[in-house]
Parts: sequence; structure tokens; C-alpha cells
Amino acid sequence: MHFDLDDIAMARLQTGDANGTITDGVIPTKYKRVPCPVVGNIHIWLRSQGSEYYFALTVVNVAGLGAAARVEAQLPSGDWLALMRNDSYTLARPQERYGTWATPQGAGPFALPITLRISDGSGRSLVAQNIITAWAPSDSSMADNWFIDTGVQF
Repeated sequence: MHFDLDDIAMARLQTGDANGTITDGVIPTKYKRVPCPVVGNIHIWLRSQGSEYYFALTVVNVAGLGAAARVEAQLPSGDWLALMRNDSYTLARPQERYGTWATPQGAGPFALPITLRISDGSGRSLVAQNIITAWAPSDSSMADNWFIDTGVQF
């Protein structure tokens, strides 16, 4: 694990002094996960201009490990199709608001409503049944910020 800190934070960790100076570029560090309470359900931020052949989304407000590790959409046949994660945000960088999932090229067509299966990094999965019911919100002013409550949470 690698943490980048600014000069002041790094100096304080190394010396314990609020006015200390950096003495080394790398310091041995121990860390552990701590509980991070989440209020409410997982939401899907559905990106604009989706269609039966392509759509993109972001999974936000995920409890537990804090991010989705896998997102799948159910095709009309009942088969699950894994959505592709934006390569700029791998599991080593789980900033949930910026990790966009999209249908792979040539996928589809999808039929509304669409069911999603979301898995976290520990292997737990849940299903958001019939969660995408339209390609755009009824209020066009929300088109770029359309968050859909999945009704489920880890």
C-alpha cells in the first residue's frame, strides 16, 4: 500500500512535531480498515445519453469496503453481462464517485427495465431488481446528475 502525503503531514508523522521537517521520503506504516457507516441505499448515477446498446453508470454510497468491485447488467435472455470499469480507476484506486462502469462495445440490446448485480471487493453480491427503468430522468434539468436509489445496501 502506498499513501501520498503533503510535506507538512509527512513531517508530522516522521517527527511528531507540528513544525518538523521531512527527514526521509518513505516511512514504515501500519494501517487497518475501520468501520465507515453509510446512511441509506446504494445509488446508481446513470450517465446521460444511454440507450439499449450503450449506457454508463457510477455506483455510489456503498457500505462495507466502500466501492463496487464488479457490476453486471442482466440481458433480456437472463444472462449477466459484466460492465467494464474505467481503466483510470482500478481496484487499487476505489474512488467510488469517479469509477465509471460502461457496457462493452458491441453489447446489447438491453430491454428496460434493467436489473443490476453489484459485488464488492470481499465477494459479496446483491441484486438491484429492475432498477433502470428509463434512459433519462423525467426532469431534463437532472440529466447530468441523475441518481437512482437501488433500494439495497451491503
